[in-house]
Amino acid sequence: MVVAIDTRTRVRLVEDETEKLIDWARQNEQADATIFEKSQAFARRMGAHYRSDGLTEVVFWAPRLLSEVMQEHDIYLEVLTPITPINPAKVRQTIEFHRDRVHLVQHNEFFWGVVEGMEAGTRDRFGSFYWLRYVDRDERLRAIRDVMPYSLPFGIFAPAELYDIAQLDANRPDLDYFRRTGNGDPTAPFEKIPRVGAPRNILELHIGTASRAGTFAGLTAVYKEIARKLEAGEELTHIEQNYVGYDAIELLPTEPPIEYRDEYSPESEFFSFIQEEEETVTIELSKPNTEDWGYDVPILGSSTTNPALLESLRPDEVVDFIATLHNFPTGPIQLIYDLVYGHADNQAELLLNPPFLKGPNMYGQDLNHQFPTVRAIFLEMQRRKINTGADGIRVDGGQDIRFLTPIRSGGA
Repeated sequence: MVVAIDTRTRVRLVEDETEKLIDWARQNEQADATIFEKSQAFARRMGAHYRSDGLTEVVFWAPRLLSEVMQEHDIYLEVLTPITPINPAKVRQTIEFHRDRVHLVQHNEFFWGVVEGMEAGTRDRFGSFYWLRYVDRDERLRAIRDVMPYSLPFGIFAPAELYDIAQLDANRPDLDYFRRTGNGDPTAPFEKIPRVGAPRNILELHIGTASRAGTFAGLTAVYKEIARKLEAGEELTHIEQNYVGYDAIELLPTEPPIEYRDEYSPESEFFSFIQEEEETVTIELSKPNTEDWGYDVPILGSSTTNPALLESLRPDEVVDFIATLHNFPTGPIQLIYDLVYGHADNQAELLLNPPFLKGPNMYGQDLNHQFPTVRAIFLEMQRRKINTGADGIRVDGGQDIRFLTPIRSGGA
């Protein structure tokens, strides 16, 4: 199967900016650093990053494609931009998307591109959805998903959404809290990383059951009402009293969990293609409803949030909750994440590059923490998750990621 590329596409590769990006990659490869340190630098650039100049940097790690013998037109970035507005409150809706296909530039195991024309999502609108597509040797159309996106509103088997994360960070209402607790220097050595005081009383909550709504927005409403009553000197109900008196809240894992499968298939149940033409596709969207305590994860998407916990399907909803805690009238309440990086469910085999997995274990799949690129991606996932505003983390199965023997490019 050969996929035609529309030369009239609205989304296009910006060649000179792409070449600058690849030049950076070459310089990183030649740096006097360990392989792991170089992998960390690559991991920072992976995914889709919306820039202040309106362009988007896109980097996919795709080692599986090195073993495939394919023509250039068989590997491409597919961009799906909503034509009709998406209503996050609807359980099911049919939406038309404009489809663009763009060739990225392959350099070693990565596909690189700086792209013009992708729309970034915000609090008020959905942006362009994207994934890397290729036709395999059996003429089947496959997808490589962004393993650590900023927004994944329709679940792990759907394409990710480009998001203006810089705008989200710039407008969050708890910036004063971070000015008070941070050192403001992202290059500071480890010993100067800002530290908040250790909490003494921690309330553990599961977002799906901590409010009637079962969402971040629902729990935010609970705490805002409690804050209003405290400021007004009103008495709290017996239920509301259960939420106060704590220095920190630890959330059970909020990463996207596995999804129900009626067959072992990589097709999405929440993002279903109904009709396809060259430039326009019709897709049925279903509001994700995956219910899980959070420990059955495919790892993909662990940088973001289970969309079933987001009433609005927007990352802003998480920030609103954290900001409400940080600005609580009786004093800041810390937020602690429980992150799952000790194992992956078997569904990960459908979603991750093979180097991520070492083989089966009692929970599903062992993760290959010692592989430099994989290890760097895990830590970058963790960094992006923490950057939503967390004050602390607990890593489930963290003993497996504690040790690494650094190897330099030259061998020693």
